[in-house]
Amino acid sequence: MSEQNAPVTGRRARKKARTREALRAAARQLFAEQGFAATTVEQIADVADVSERTFFRYFRSKEELLLPDLAPLFDAAERELRARPLDEHPLDSFAAAVAAAVGVQPPGGAAVLASDADLADPVVAARLSDALVQWEERLTELFAARLRDRDPGDDPDAAAMRAAVIAGVGVGATRAAVRVIRARPVPAAERLAVVRGAFAVARAGCGCDAALVP
Repeated sequence: MSEQNAPVTGRRARKKARTREALRAAARQLFAEQGFAATTVEQIADVADVSERTFFRYFRSKEELLLPDLAPLFDAAERELRARPLDEHPLDSFAAAVAAAVGVQPPGGAAVLASDADLADPVVAARLSDALVQWEERLTELFAARLRDRDPGDDPDAAAMRAAVIAGVGVGATRAAVRVIRARPVPAAERLAVVRGAFAVARAGCGCDAALVP
């Protein structure tokens, strides 16, 4: 890329980022004012001052705007997980990765932890459930690769089973932490402790010797 084109590219990237955030802000406003079901894509686009066509260049549906921080949170956790030592207990790696990912989210924390979205709403619950299922599948593959790297001679079927269990338990611990944080609600400064506590319970085999919160 030439230096002449670089500023243009930078401006375009900033414009795209502003448009994306405007759509997210418009959706948050409308969902809070009139509910998810009553809000249309046309309304979101209108409040953001863009066309519906522009909306669909950024999001496939309004459902994607229910919990918009999920994808960045999952991606950050996976990056952190890849950097963890291979000889570390898998759930310790998972806990550290999720805690690190939550810790770098914008003020107020990830949307799933801090937003006004009602997780009891069937649409919101389905969106969260689908996202977690897809994330669990990605994590299963990630843990399988880590197990192969750590013990190349292991039986592949046994390693695949372990990876699936680790991913399932870790996602379950993450979901439990979300429920506790949103039910109380937990101040932002204490959310990481709840995440770590949920993984401590899982690490202890779900026994009573590990407290969920400090």
